[in-house]
Amino acid sequence: MNFQKVEISNIEAIAHEGDELQVRFKTGAVYEYKNVESSLHHEIVNADSVGSAFNRLVKTNPERYPFRRLN
Repeated sequence: MNFQKVEISNIEAIAHEGDELQVRFKTGAVYEYKNVESSLHHEIVNADSVGSAFNRLVKTNPERYPFRRLN
Protein backbone atom coordinates (compact mmCIF):
# COMPACT_ATOMS: atom_id res chain seq x y z
CA MET A 1 0.00 0.00 0.00
CA ASN A 2 1.12 3.53 -0.69
CA PHE A 3 0.85 5.78 2.32
CA GLN A 4 -0.28 9.37 1.93
CA LYS A 5 1.23 11.75 4.49
CA VAL A 6 -1.26 13.81 6.45
CA GLU A 7 -0.68 16.88 8.58
CA ILE A 8 -2.30 16.16 11.93
CA SER A 9 -1.19 15.68 15.48
CA ASN A 10 -1.36 11.90 15.95
CA ILE A 11 -1.59 10.33 12.45
CA GLU A 12 1.47 10.29 10.21
CA ALA A 13 0.05 8.68 7.08
CA ILE A 14 -2.97 6.84 5.66
CA ALA A 15 -3.20 4.22 2.90
CA HIS A 16 -6.20 2.58 1.24
CA GLU A 17 -6.48 -0.44 -1.04
CA GLY A 18 -9.57 -2.49 -1.81
CA ASP A 19 -11.64 -2.34 1.37
CA GLU A 20 -8.67 -1.91 3.73
CA LEU A 21 -7.53 1.32 5.34
CA GLN A 22 -4.13 1.40 7.03
CA VAL A 23 -3.26 4.16 9.44
CA ARG A 24 0.31 4.82 10.61
CA PHE A 25 0.34 6.80 13.82
CA LYS A 26 3.22 9.04 14.85
CA THR A 27 4.03 6.52 17.59
CA GLY A 28 5.00 4.09 14.80
CA ALA A 29 1.98 1.83 15.32
CA VAL A 30 0.17 0.74 12.15
CA TYR A 31 -3.46 -0.37 12.25
CA GLU A 32 -5.53 -1.97 9.51
CA TYR A 33 -9.27 -1.30 9.32
CA LYS A 34 -11.55 -3.53 7.20
CA ASN A 35 -14.69 -2.69 5.18
CA VAL A 36 -13.61 0.90 4.44
CA GLU A 37 -14.98 2.03 1.09
CA SER A 38 -12.98 4.28 -1.26
CA SER A 39 -15.53 7.06 -0.81
CA LEU A 40 -15.02 7.00 2.96
CA HIS A 41 -11.23 7.10 2.53
CA HIS A 42 -11.57 10.16 0.29
CA GLU A 43 -13.90 11.82 2.76
CA ILE A 44 -11.34 11.33 5.54
CA VAL A 45 -8.25 12.56 3.67
CA ASN A 46 -10.11 15.57 2.24
CA ALA A 47 -11.68 16.63 5.54
CA ASP A 48 -10.69 19.90 7.22
CA SER A 49 -9.60 17.77 10.18
CA VAL A 50 -8.34 14.34 9.06
CA GLY A 51 -7.98 13.11 12.64
CA SER A 52 -11.48 14.14 13.65
CA ALA A 53 -12.98 12.61 10.51
CA PHE A 54 -11.08 9.34 11.04
CA ASN A 55 -12.12 9.15 14.70
CA ARG A 56 -15.76 10.01 14.01
CA LEU A 57 -16.25 7.83 10.93
CA VAL A 58 -14.02 4.79 11.51
CA LYS A 59 -12.38 4.50 14.91
CA THR A 60 -15.61 4.85 16.89
CA ASN A 61 -17.29 2.12 14.80
CA PRO A 62 -15.25 -1.06 15.45
CA GLU A 63 -18.25 -3.30 14.78
CA ARG A 64 -18.54 -1.89 11.25
CA TYR A 65 -14.79 -1.41 10.67
CA PRO A 66 -12.95 -4.21 12.51
CA PHE A 67 -9.28 -3.52 13.03
CA ARG A 68 -6.00 -5.10 14.01
CA ARG A 69 -2.55 -3.84 14.81
CA LEU A 70 -0.01 -4.81 12.14
CA ASN A 71 3.23 -4.20 14.04
